[in-house]
Amino acid sequence: MIGRASAAAPLPEGDALRQLMGLLEVVEHELDGLSESLERRLRDEVEASAPGGSVVVRGSAGLITEVRFEPRWAERAGTQEIAHWVLQLTREVHQRMWSDGGQDLPGGLNELRSLMADPARLLARLGLAAEPGDGQGS
Repeated sequence: MIGRASAAAPLPEGDALRQLMGLLEVVEHELDGLSESLERRLRDEVEASAPGGSVVVRGSAGLITEVRFEPRWAERAGTQEIAHWVLQLTREVHQRMWSDGGQDLPGGLNELRSLMADPARLLARLGLAAEPGDGQGS
């Protein structure tokens, strides 16, 4: 838990702790923004249609919610043509629902992830160890 020091490992004082707390505040703000973006993405409905509206595919919250065919077109179209449009439009809806979903993490989150993946660097950032590779630590 952040914010509590144990007797075995007291929290460092000074700039290192202030820097880390500042980073955590940035991360909290960025998480709020990502959460809002995800909520919007899950609420939004996305639609794609074939030329002339012969096939319409809708999706929301990461799921395909409707596939609609123009009845006269569906009677005349072959199985392959129907399958082609359903597949193409389903892919388009999926891509539009999740566009920007794979974006890089914002700066603070990316930095925190990097620190958590490298314990030696995290300890150095907190002032509890020498920077890795500076010849002063293990």
